[in-house]
Amino acid sequence: MALAKHLACILSLALISASISFGAPKASYRVKATFGERLQDSALRLIADEMVIEGKHGESFAFKFDDITVISYSFSKSPRIGASLGVSLLCIPCAIGVAFSKKRAHWLTVGAEDQGAVSMQLHKNLWHQIAREVDTRAPRAALEMVSEDGVVSQTVKPEAQREAAGLLVVESDPAGADVYIDGNFNGLTPRRKAVQPGEYQIRVAKAGSGEFTETVDVGIGETVEIDALLLP
Repeated sequence: MALAKHLACILSLALISASISFGAPKASYRVKATFGERLQDSALRLIADEMVIEGKHGESFAFKFDDITVISYSFSKSPRIGASLGVSLLCIPCAIGVAFSKKRAHWLTVGAEDQGAVSMQLHKNLWHQIAREVDTRAPRAALEMVSEDGVVSQTVKPEAQREAAGLLVVESDPAGADVYIDGNFNGLTPRRKAVQPGEYQIRVAKAGSGEFTETVDVGIGETVEIDALLLP
């Protein structure tokens, strides 16, 4: 009987530990963040009133949640080359299937006016939790998420605009440039932005690579694509 009670106690402590480890939001996460042209291992900390991203080489970003105006989730896919090479040693047909599959990288871009933006590559098991946590704490921004078929959806907040009916797709060469819509900073390229129908002035700029400006008109249900070539 004593042994059974002892085992039950150990099991209950294990369950409590697991719920703390996996259920509650964490204060710090390991991510990869872009600092200029470099993607490096970084630490993301969500504290009382701000989020802080610290690179391993000493670079850092700090955004007050009240100042954040852009929260955008997207993903990219790349072939699973390394995995296919390993599987090929065991099963050639399996390796062919793995080679044609794609590995998904999850990206979250967070920005604030007059402060710029940072893009983070997040772990597949953490991106949703981090994106929602930042979205919950940032009252001025609505989390934008790009689906598999390119549809942009937004969380609804009192400060956010009503459901949009058009889409702006802004890309640049080189990528990672600042995007301004009607003079307001709106993230980094490649950028997909749901907007209301109307006319918009788009400016794309990157230090050392020049800038690009274009005025576009977005119709109801229309997707307008902008490809900015930034010359030094």
